[in-house]
This record gives sequence, C-alpha cells and structure tokens, in this order.
Amino acid sequence: EAYEELGDYVYERDSTLVVKEIPGALDALRKLSKKATLYVVTARPERRIPFAREWLENRGVLACIEGFHTSQGSSKAAVCASINADVLIDDDLLHLLSVDVDGLDRILLHDGRPDEPDCGPGIAFCRSWPDFLRTIYERG
Repeated sequence: EAYEELGDYVYERDSTLVVKEIPGALDALRKLSKKATLYVVTARPERRIPFAREWLENRGVLACIEGFHTSQGSSKAAVCASINADVLIDDDLLHLLSVDVDGLDRILLHDGRPDEPDCGPGIAFCRSWPDFLRTIYERG
C-alpha cells in the first residue's frame, strides 16, 4: 500500500516533469538513437506514459524514442520479447532478475554508486550513462 502511495506521488505529471536529468542520460539517448531503435519499457501504467513523453519532449529528445511500452498486466520480459529488444537497462535489479529472454543483455544502471552490487549471472552493472555507452560499444 505504501509503495502504491509512493508511486502515486513520484510518477504523476507534476512530479515527473520536475525530475532532473541523470548526468549523461540525454546525450546517451542522442548517441544511441543514431545506431539503434530505442524504446521505453516501463512498469508505469499507460495513463502515466504521457508524462514521461512530455519530460523527454521538453528536453528535446523525444524524437530519439521509437515507442513506449508498459509492462502493466504483462512483464518486461514479454515486452522485450515482443519488440525484439537486444538490451534492457533498468535501475531496479528485481526487474532484471525476472527477465529471461534469449539474446537480451540486461544492465543494471545506478548512477554514481560507488560499490558494485552482486547482480547475479548475466546482468552487467554500470555506474553512469557514459559507463553504459562504453559497455554497449564494447559488446558491439
């Protein structure tokens, strides 16, 4: 119940639109969009996706995103499989642990985290968006 209450505050329009960029995220989206098709896969309900779209549009990167998909009523694994995703980046390890899709690279991104968590097999860890870009480019 408390988690739902927190989500009602954090993911509503007013709260979403004032969130600051994680350093390097927008630059990474611009660079990646020139080499790959990008999708937002989110646990947010469909009614909250327009807030994320507006946030991206206000920062001039909405055109970098091909589409938005909610995992509500489904799973991130199912969404990734349906869009033939190659990589899933998430800041919640639980979402990554529950995804088992052949050929899908899973990356935990915790900006600025000094220690490296035990992510489990098959999950890479990145401390920043530039670190993520290096990881992706190394993988080819």
